[in-house]
Amino acid sequence: MSLTLPASGRTAPSSPISDKAAYTVAAGVATVGLFSVVVPNLADAAIIVLAIIAGGLLWQHRWQRLRPVIVLALVWMVFVALSAVWATYSGSPGNQFRSWNKHIPIALGPLLAIAFAAACRRLRWPAERLLALFLAALVVGALVQLIRNDAIGTMLELRSSNGFLGGINRNIAALICSLAIVASVSLLYYGLFERAVRSVYTIAAAIGLVFVLGALLLLLVLLQSRTGYAGTTLGLMAWLVAMAALTRHRPTTGRSRQLQLAAAFVAIAALAFAGYGAWQISGRSLIGAPAGGWLELTNLVLHGRFEQAYAVAQTAEERLQILTLAADLFHRRPWLGWGPDVWLLPRHFSPLPNLLDINQFHNGYAQFLVSFGIVGALLIGVYLVALLSVALGGSRRAAAGMSAPMVAASIGLLVLLLVENASESVLLVKCAACVAMMLTALVCMAAADEVVQGNNRGETPIGSTGYSSPCSAAASLS
Repeated sequence: MSLTLPASGRTAPSSPISDKAAYTVAAGVATVGLFSVVVPNLADAAIIVLAIIAGGLLWQHRWQRLRPVIVLALVWMVFVALSAVWATYSGSPGNQFRSWNKHIPIALGPLLAIAFAAACRRLRWPAERLLALFLAALVVGALVQLIRNDAIGTMLELRSSNGFLGGINRNIAALICSLAIVASVSLLYYGLFERAVRSVYTIAAAIGLVFVLGALLLLLVLLQSRTGYAGTTLGLMAWLVAMAALTRHRPTTGRSRQLQLAAAFVAIAALAFAGYGAWQISGRSLIGAPAGGWLELTNLVLHGRFEQAYAVAQTAEERLQILTLAADLFHRRPWLGWGPDVWLLPRHFSPLPNLLDINQFHNGYAQFLVSFGIVGALLIGVYLVALLSVALGGSRRAAAGMSAPMVAASIGLLVLLLVENASESVLLVKCAACVAMMLTALVCMAAADEVVQGNNRGETPIGSTGYSSPCSAAASLS
């Protein structure tokens, strides 16, 4: 696969990759979206291909390797690998090299952004087309996975979940549903109301998405996942707020746009009330412990009195017991943590018998601190701040250039992941990790475009067809 621009008569924006490589990137994005839900190993293979293409581009522009976000991403990858080595050497339970790669995708975004920008420039695609392609593939993959696990039978019989949907945990099924719902809403609005892309085909696809969306919402209610309800509702609310903010000053905004947003608000409110009703019927409250128990446990944990904390936690719900155990483990190894693989820690260290068989901490933030400690938290924090600075630097031009549904989709998916990560370690689930990877890549695409432009500063940047990446104002990764 050639990464160099072939000598031909085709007129195209300056790009260091060939047509074949550019289409390979587009196919790779679709493959990641589809198979991250269905066959994660194939998604990993596609990510490797994309990383090789991006690495080749980065090698051609060696001076660009010093850009802060890329350096921080590489530092994080090295830290995770060294953490696995250190944890193995120090005797942490588990196979540390089995899980270290699950913590890598979020750091691949800035690197893959270079390949994405080069492909968009070569194919004359707006940057948002890659996001739309990814979301469409994600929805298809989600439908395939849910149907394989008896989603149709569950909906036809209106059968409430007993903890599983087929062979997958209901919280994982709800996560897949949630991602597909936010993606479907964005694609539906994009295909129906964006004039630049609206056609007979997009309208037909949007009509099909209406039925898909209805089925996904019904399944989400039947799953009775508190995490799924909260994440989906807040993700859709974030999508709605973003849409309202982005379309407020646009020339096309009028009564029709207000009616569209009002309809979206009514639908989201209906989902919230349906979720609350399902909680009441099933007896599953959002928080299964009185506030007093939370306060007492928090006080004991902050003072390091874990024997008393475990005694109090015995009468609390399991999630509080798990958080108490996580705090204890963090207290024992606060700086570097226990390593990437923490599946066996409860079995080895929990004094509470009912926690001996769990293999995660049901809180992605707590599990991260247990795995990587304060040093890991500082490293990932600096990396995320660097990403945020790129995002904030380009927010105004992004709102004016990129279509509102795609910007709103990015924001809605981000909020969904942040919320659901408080109840499940969602970034260890391949589909969620790939969504996070795609979002970080989109943040960096405008900056990555400078890498592929080289010295041709007069060339038309990606997104020249009327769109831009979510951070098109960012002049560089610094």
